Amino acid sequence: MASFKKQRTVVETDLYRQGVDALKVSWKRLDHILAGITHKIAVEPEYFPLLPGIEARRALTNKYPPDVPCRLAVWFTVERDTVILQHIELFDQDEHVDPVDDYDPDAGIDDGDL
Repeated sequence: MASFKKQRTVVETDLYRQGVDALKVSWKRLDHILAGITHKIAVEPEYFPLLPGIEARRALTNKYPPDVPCRLAVWFTVERDTVILQHIELFDQDEHVDPVDDYDPDAGIDDGDL
């Protein structure tokens, strides 16, 4: 028998909603892409890394030219059975330092500190 993962309640903040509304002006497939990523977030939020130094996770979409020319970053938090979509923005790997890829848990620790 197949096991099904529990889907959490998804809540959109005003900041997230404003970001989505700003993107809808020119992107035809945005609703479809957001439905897919929010479903993954709701079912399996732990799939996305917890970012160091903050209590938030980030999900990245793929780009689908020409309708969706850039990747999107969806920032969210998890509270028990609820996922809260905090923010959405365009994500350009060339312009962003990825805190997950660049995270060094030993940075700033001298051998004498251990």
